[in-house]
Amino acid sequence: MRTSTLAVMVLALGLAVVACSEKSTPGASGAIPDNAAPAYLDIRDRLGDDFIGVMTSAKTVLTPQVEQQLKDNKQLLTELLAATKAPRCDFKVDYSSGYNTLLSHLGPMRQLAYTLALDARYHAEEGDRAGAAERLAALVRLANATSDMPMMIEKLIGYATLALALETANNLADEGLLSKSDMKPILDALDDIDTNDPLNARQTINSEKRSALLALRDPSTAAELASELSRVPEAERRAAMTEAESLFATLDSAWTQPGAPQRMDRAINAIRSRALKGLAPNMSGIWNNMDDARSNIKRFQQRFS
Repeated sequence: MRTSTLAVMVLALGLAVVACSEKSTPGASGAIPDNAAPAYLDIRDRLGDDFIGVMTSAKTVLTPQVEQQLKDNKQLLTELLAATKAPRCDFKVDYSSGYNTLLSHLGPMRQLAYTLALDARYHAEEGDRAGAAERLAALVRLANATSDMPMMIEKLIGYATLALALETANNLADEGLLSKSDMKPILDALDDIDTNDPLNARQTINSEKRSALLALRDPSTAAELASELSRVPEAERRAAMTEAESLFATLDSAWTQPGAPQRMDRAINAIRSRALKGLAPNMSGIWNNMDDARSNIKRFQQRFS
């Protein structure tokens, strides 16, 4: 089973920013852009590596260095809040390379997630409950932006971001820094998430299918498996493509059935082709992430509605 997505996720948590395909011109503070993606990249660039290093090192701990950086960059953080309200988030990623697709936007997204969580805690500890709640709502919106992103690692970053938002909100409530009446912006942001399939995880089945079929046709697109797959005879790879069509149809059918993760694991364990076995995605893993998000949203709504 292919494990590269989880490895990439770990790397994405602390990635240095890589050049991305779309940039933006800095906008007026508080102005909502049409597309959040270039605004995110621009804001991250202007925050700078020193700022990001402090945020990602702190994770969720509000240190004096974090507080000073947040104070010094108040203007940019106001722009970040506005960017999360944009009607779309399109990084113009070219997914045609399959597993070789460059997903350089994930590092900046995760870095901005840590920033929003820390800024929320800072405002809560300063007594600005409304400001804290608005930053956590922005964090939920940042997570929800991955609903339109098709690849599994993009969803995993989205789920990690959503979990960070809800965990921070729950912790601040437990500490008496936020009350039930403060949670409305967060609840409103959660209302925009499809609770039947938070962040549209089922979409990854088609994405994984396209990438697997492409890799079987052209092993050079198979990322770290390219060398191994290129040694598989072409006739065997063609047979694997036929099996892949059936496999991904089974995975899609299993998604909404009782015992979905077990059904998907059985389908993957039954793969006959050695070429396809190496490309098989961890669909039960992404389903479980989706289900955890669904449960966490429901618990949060029950607690604070």
